[in-house]
Amino acid sequence: MCGAAIATILNQLKDYGPPWQHQPGTAFRRPARSTEMYCQAGLNGSIIYSNLGSSFEYQSYIWVSIRQARLFNPCTPIYLICSSEALLPASVSEEIVSSRVQTVDYASLSNEVLSTFRQKNYIQGTMSPDGNDKFNQYTSERLLAVWALMDKLQLRDVIHLENDNMLYSAVSDLVSAMHTCDVHLAIPFPSVGLAVVGIAFIRAADALEPFIRFAISVFDMQPPKAIEYLGTEWINDMSLLGKFYHENVLSTFVSEIPTKAYEARTRHLNASRDGYFLEPLPFREGHAHSCIAEALPSTIFDSCVLGQYFGGTYGNPEKQHYQEGRQYDPRGKQLWWRTAGVETHQVWVPYVDNLRIHNLHIHSKLLQNYTSLTLH
Repeated sequence: MCGAAIATILNQLKDYGPPWQHQPGTAFRRPARSTEMYCQAGLNGSIIYSNLGSSFEYQSYIWVSIRQARLFNPCTPIYLICSSEALLPASVSEEIVSSRVQTVDYASLSNEVLSTFRQKNYIQGTMSPDGNDKFNQYTSERLLAVWALMDKLQLRDVIHLENDNMLYSAVSDLVSAMHTCDVHLAIPFPSVGLAVVGIAFIRAADALEPFIRFAISVFDMQPPKAIEYLGTEWINDMSLLGKFYHENVLSTFVSEIPTKAYEARTRHLNASRDGYFLEPLPFREGHAHSCIAEALPSTIFDSCVLGQYFGGTYGNPEKQHYQEGRQYDPRGKQLWWRTAGVETHQVWVPYVDNLRIHNLHIHSKLLQNYTSLTLH
């Protein structure tokens, strides 16, 4: 893109002018950057990715996600848990160097808890995209890998991203909001009872450990009993975390990341024998979910709903997908983009319904269609 064209776009978007509406499937072209990113002291938090297989054959799109996360987080440590074998190709080494990623050999994280999980784990509800028959196992096991890394390095304030997620926010901003709301573990829910861990906040290893123990206890059941307990034949990270949240909704174990348009909280005065008291807030609005929404006003996280609607599904990337019962209904809305400053440069960030989007979960795996343009 030439300088004149960039200037034209910036002029059109001055003071948040007319939005650039994005149609599903439209690719963006990112111009070459001529300035370097300079890190500033005081940023907090880390990002963790994982690829537990022996290669990146089934997860090659991860590099688009990592480059996107680095764009908004030039100083934030990014860790990638993977096997030493997966790092052998020269193309992988180039991506690691260019994105300044710290790799961690998955074998170095082995411990008793991981060994117990592998012994008890079984596949119930097969999902094998492109023939990846370990997909179900790895999507659940990755959470144990993240926990093991955090425990080993004593990491705190981690944003964990699934490999098909695009991040459009600074980790330091998200961490600040989570601390304001005293959140320890936060995940998005597309609908009641179903968790989709495309993005998660984990304050410390011990915040994730109760879920790890819970997951192992479920796999310790025989499949018929586990299916009855979870209420689904699909036993994976989504159903396990959904059940864990339901069992611990009144505790501080897990909180819900806002995935829908949010209206300011209201409380009603009710008469009582001793005068007036504040009536408890409704179920979803009375916990950390509402606090996070207030700490990050006019924003929204994507569990999978936005990514599937605007970007299609893995099986049908050309068709908008929406499933009834989701907390947020994007039908009839458009994904559009505005510019925002990040350190030494400007980038595009996505919006829907005048809500700034923190992440997009691109189920189609066509992540290159949703990268932020970098402007100078």
